[in-house]
Amino acid sequence: MFFGAQSVSRLYKEYMDGSVNTKIAKLLGGGKMTLPEDELRSGSKSVHDGTQLKNILATPALTEAFYGHLSKEHSNENLEFLFHVENYKARWTPTAKEANRVLAENIFREYVDFKGKAPINISSPILNKLARCIASTDELPRNVFDDAAHEISSLVELDGLARFVQTPRFEVESMVQLLEKE
Repeated sequence: MFFGAQSVSRLYKEYMDGSVNTKIAKLLGGGKMTLPEDELRSGSKSVHDGTQLKNILATPALTEAFYGHLSKEHSNENLEFLFHVENYKARWTPTAKEANRVLAENIFREYVDFKGKAPINISSPILNKLARCIASTDELPRNVFDDAAHEISSLVELDGLARFVQTPRFEVESMVQLLEKE
């Protein structure tokens, strides 16, 4: 894998530098990342809108706790994939066609290809579209992974996150965050 459990902090910090509320938020649907007290405590969002996942990823301690939870469930590749997509989008430039391609191919090989070390679970239509795009000689767009990232963020929120918000670790970390805000 590109990153192990020890480097999730570095991954997190890399994406939450000068534009704390934009990079991952854009991937997950936009908006400012906050820690609404009622949402974090209840974990009761019934409709997926990315809010809870954005809230978790806005906080280093919650991000690390969530990554640890996903690791125990053997699904941490989903969060890693989302971080790598944001890295690709942050580094993508129209003039760096070869660098864009190398980074995209590495992400594809690691997370999308079923022979990869940490394949994610995306639908066949999205997988096939992405495979065709990566295999082509055309310039790769900045948004090449957006459909897959949206599908994975939905999966993470509806699956791993739903269980994480029920754990004692989430309760402790979210309470610490709420106390720090006061």
